[in-house]
Amino acid sequence: MNTALPDQKTTCRSRTGLLFHEILADGLIHAASVFGIEQDERFVERVTNLAWTNGVQAIENNVPRAAELAKRLGEELEVGRSQTGALCRDVAAAVKDQENPFDAIRDHYESTRGTRQLDVTNPSDTFAIRQHIGEAVLGGLYSRGLAPDLFQTLSAFNARAQLEQRFLGLMLSQWIYGNGLPTCHPFLQMAESYYRKRPNENKLVCELLGVTLRRALDEEDVWSLDYWLKAGWATGVVQAKFAPDSVQVLFEEAPPQNMNFNRTLFSDCLVATAESPNEPDLAAAFEKHLPESVDAFLLIPAVRACNPRLLAARAFDFTVWMGFIAEMPAEFGGKRGAA
Repeated sequence: MNTALPDQKTTCRSRTGLLFHEILADGLIHAASVFGIEQDERFVERVTNLAWTNGVQAIENNVPRAAELAKRLGEELEVGRSQTGALCRDVAAAVKDQENPFDAIRDHYESTRGTRQLDVTNPSDTFAIRQHIGEAVLGGLYSRGLAPDLFQTLSAFNARAQLEQRFLGLMLSQWIYGNGLPTCHPFLQMAESYYRKRPNENKLVCELLGVTLRRALDEEDVWSLDYWLKAGWATGVVQAKFAPDSVQVLFEEAPPQNMNFNRTLFSDCLVATAESPNEPDLAAAFEKHLPESVDAFLLIPAVRACNPRLLAARAFDFTVWMGFIAEMPAEFGGKRGAA
C-alpha cells in the first residue's frame, strides 16, 4: 500500500493501491498543507476540522451526490449509521456553547482519540490518520440529519472565516462531481472556480496557471506576489505573441463590458503607473487596480496575510490579461499598433 502522505509541494501523488477514503483523506491533507495549515502536533486535529466542514458543506450544497458519497464511505470504513450517529452526538456535545467550534473539535479529538500523538510524517500512523479523516467527513455528511445543531454551527462558522478557509471547506463540494476525488492541485481548483462561467478562459488561463505553478513550487516562496505578477505578465505576452488565435477566442467570449473594463484597466493602471512604455510597474498597477476590484478587501494587511494564494491567483489573472492586451494587435482588441 502507498503510505506516503502528501505535502505542500506535491503536484501529483500516486494513488496506486489506495482505497477511496484514503485518497480522499490524502486530498484534504494535501489541501491543508498547500493552504498553509501548519504541520505541528495539532495538524491531524486541524484536518479533522476540515473534514467535518467539508462533509457539512457537501450535504448542504448537493444532497443526492453527497448521500452517494456517504454510502460509499460508510461501506468502505465499515462504519454504520449508529456509529456515525454516536460520533456526531459526541462532537455536537463538545461544540455546544463553545465560541470556537474548531477549538472544541480539536480538544475533543485530542482527549478522546489521542490524535496529538499522531505524526503525519510517520508511516506507521498513516492508517489511523486516514481513518479519522474519513470518519470525520462521514460525520459531516450525516450531521444535517443526525446532529442539526452541529451542522448549523459548523456551516455558520465556516461562512465567517477568511476566504481561503471558506474555500478549503468547499473542496469536497467540488470533488463530488468527480466521483468524490481530487482532480487537480487545490490552488488550481480555487482558480478554476473563478472562471467557471467562462469555459475558454477557464481552459486557457488555468492551463497557463498550471505551468506557472509547477515552476513556482521550486521557488523558496511559492506565493510571492512579485513572482506571480511577473509570471502572469510574461505568460500573457508570450501567449498573445505566439498563439494570438487562442487569446482572440477569449476576447470574443468575454462580454463587451468586460473587455472595455480590461482595456480601461490597461490604460488607468498599467500605463498610468509605468515609468516608461516598455517598463510596466506591475506591483503599482496591481495595487491601483485592487481598490475597485471584487477583492478590494485584500488591501487590508491582516486580510492579505491570511490569503496569499488568493492574492497570487488574482495577481496572475490581472497581469496575464494585461499581457494579452499589450501584445494583441489593435484590430483584434489589443493595444499593439494602436495610435
